[in-house]
Amino acid sequence: MKDWLIELKESALKEIKNIKSLEELESWRIKYLGRKSELIKFSEKLKNFPPEERKNLGMIFNAVKEELEKIYQSKRDELLEEKVNFDFYHPGKSFNLTSLLFVKSSIAGAFFITSK
Repeated sequence: MKDWLIELKESALKEIKNIKSLEELESWRIKYLGRKSELIKFSEKLKNFPPEERKNLGMIFNAVKEELEKIYQSKRDELLEEKVNFDFYHPGKSFNLTSLLFVKSSIAGAFFITSK
């Protein structure tokens, strides 16, 4: 059973490396940390083991679950982090002043027509 927990952790780690969106991450969380996940099913079976083995498997189970939760949280933070590709010191694009003057004159003309 110890080997099964380690294999589960390794497969979860392999899967999470390929995740590119929050939707994929949520389905990963449900698969590995959700209420009906294999990990939770294992915790329910844990009571059937002898006390000494239950203690060892419980420690491994808790370590695996904590590690998966930390990895989930870090991946979630990474996906939520907005990457700003804006350089504040780089000059911006110039705009055409004639188009601005055209808009300004159009607005002034509209006010002139409505004021009569």
